[in-house]
Amino acid sequence: MKRIRFASAFVLASVAVAGLCAVDWHSQANELSAPQDTAAVVRQTAGKQKPEKSLLAQFMRAKLLASSQVLEGLCTEDFELIAKGARSLKKVSSAERWRVSNDIMFRQHSAEYRTSIDSLVKAAEKKQIDSAALAWTKTTFSCIECHQWVRATLIAEIPQQDSFTRAPQK
Repeated sequence: MKRIRFASAFVLASVAVAGLCAVDWHSQANELSAPQDTAAVVRQTAGKQKPEKSLLAQFMRAKLLASSQVLEGLCTEDFELIAKGARSLKKVSSAERWRVSNDIMFRQHSAEYRTSIDSLVKAAEKKQIDSAALAWTKTTFSCIECHQWVRATLIAEIPQQDSFTRAPQK
């Protein structure tokens, strides 16, 4: 009984965290237009008020759909659905579009993410719900840490435009 409550608590926590990640990534995806490096972020966002739906936004939407499959599989103990969603996430993380930066920290976050996805696939294949829930929690935390890094590093480096015109200096 305690094991079921423990697994349920993990799943519930994962749902909450995944929801927050979805909102965060969706807002970031609308701000960025498939950058390959920080300079590309600056060029693509400079002067734009609200960019059109970018390729990166579509890419992130695909990740959210795969994440939903994992979460649904965890809630219903559908191990095939967990594995399917996890494999989709793994495939997405191997795409060129995934690499928004070549920074060592971004590469480290990506490696940790892929490792946690591998653990999720293995747990689903072994039909171990507790291990799958734990792997999903680790995956979610790895997403949050990477999103924090992206916000603090990449987005913070975008030059801010003044909302007023400065008087010429004499």
